[in-house]
Amino acid sequence: MMYFNWFVFTTVLAQSFPRLMASLDARNLEGSLTFAGPKPHGWTTSDGSNVDQEAALAIDLGQMYEIEITQHVEDIYKDGIRDGQTLTLQNIGLANGTYSRDPLFNYNSYVFRNLEVGQGGLFDDQPAEHYLNTIVMDLFDIDVEDSSAPSQYVRGIEKEAALILNVWMRCYHHIYEVVRICGMGNPDGTMMLEELDKAAALWIGRLQVYDDSTRGTMLYNLAER
Repeated sequence: MMYFNWFVFTTVLAQSFPRLMASLDARNLEGSLTFAGPKPHGWTTSDGSNVDQEAALAIDLGQMYEIEITQHVEDIYKDGIRDGQTLTLQNIGLANGTYSRDPLFNYNSYVFRNLEVGQGGLFDDQPAEHYLNTIVMDLFDIDVEDSSAPSQYVRGIEKEAALILNVWMRCYHHIYEVVRICGMGNPDGTMMLEELDKAAALWIGRLQVYDDSTRGTMLYNLAER
C-alpha cells in the first residue's frame, strides 16, 4: 500500500509539473547557466546545481529538427554535437539502471516485457527496459518514401519521440528523486533542489526564449505548440 501511495503521489506530481513550469513564465535558460545573479525574466539555478548537460540537450534537438538527412539526425541522437558529451538523447533512453527505482519506468517496462509473450522479456528483440530507445530507433528505421510505411507516419516523428519518451522520462526521474529524497529520515535539501533544477532544465532547455512559444525545443515548447 505504501508503494502504491508513493506511485500515486509521484504520478500526480509529474502531471502537475507542466502547470508548475508554466506558472514560472518559461524562465529563460538561454546562454550561461552559472548566473552571478538573477537576469530579467531569467531562471537562476540553486547554488551548487550543475544543469549544463541537461539544458544543452535542447541544442541537440534543435540541430535534429533542422536536419533532413536521417543518418545525420540519428548520429546526433546517439552522440550529441559536442566533443566529449556524456549525456546524450540516446543514453538517457538506455539508463534503465538510473530509473530502477522510478515507479512509472518500472510499470512501463513491465508492460513491454509482457507485450510479446514467449520472448524472454524482450521487446522488439531488445531488453524491455530499453523500450524508450527501442521505439525511437524503430521510428528511425521507417522509410517514409516506402509505400509499405504506415499511412499515418509523419516525417520527423523520431525527433518528437526522443523528446516525448527519453527527455520526459529523465525529467520524471529527477522529479521522483525529489520525492524519494524527501522521504528519507534526514533529507538533503541541496540534493532535492539540484534534482528539481535538472528537471526544470530538461523541461525548458537552453533555447527557450521568455514569452516566446515559437522558439525552443524542449518539453515546455512542445506543450506550448
